[in-house]
Amino acid sequence: EPAELSGARKKLVPRFLQGAAHPGYCMLHIAFKLGALASYILLGLLIDDKTFCFLIVIILSAIDFWLVKNVTGRILVGLRWWSKIDEAGKETWYFESLGEARQTNKTASLVFWVAMYAIPIIWLIFAITSVISLRFSQLTICMIGCGLAGVNLLGYIRCEKNHKSHVRGFLVDQAKKNISKETMAKVGTMAA
Repeated sequence: EPAELSGARKKLVPRFLQGAAHPGYCMLHIAFKLGALASYILLGLLIDDKTFCFLIVIILSAIDFWLVKNVTGRILVGLRWWSKIDEAGKETWYFESLGEARQTNKTASLVFWVAMYAIPIIWLIFAITSVISLRFSQLTICMIGCGLAGVNLLGYIRCEKNHKSHVRGFLVDQAKKNISKETMAKVGTMAA
């Protein structure tokens, strides 16, 4: 019975996600992004009420922002970021990673990063087309969607850079602890 159950689950997972460690989280990572884009396109074509379209797209984009920032980023790539504003009004960004031993699944990581880069670009293209077609009411929706996705992307880019610099620092510290001064002098002499 469990083998049949896993086979049934496999049928629900798209082929490109078969190798992912967490295909469900990969689908969740993509779902709200595509939901916001599809709502923008379909509701814009089918409904005259732009307020309803605005609300649905913004709600889906906000849910996506929260979900990526707090759930899928941590599970799919082992990263998380947040920021705080102190009483003086200064914003401080904080970055968290699973540490030096962080190992990510290639498929899950690819899905995460492709979606993170693609969505702000798509929203930006929609914004440009709304300016060209003189549909300025749609520009607000596009800019909010692009802004939310863009801030999340920026946070994760900074988080990834912070993680890599910590790993580099950790490796250098370990090398310094494990290599004696005599060995370093020999290496320096050989290099010279």
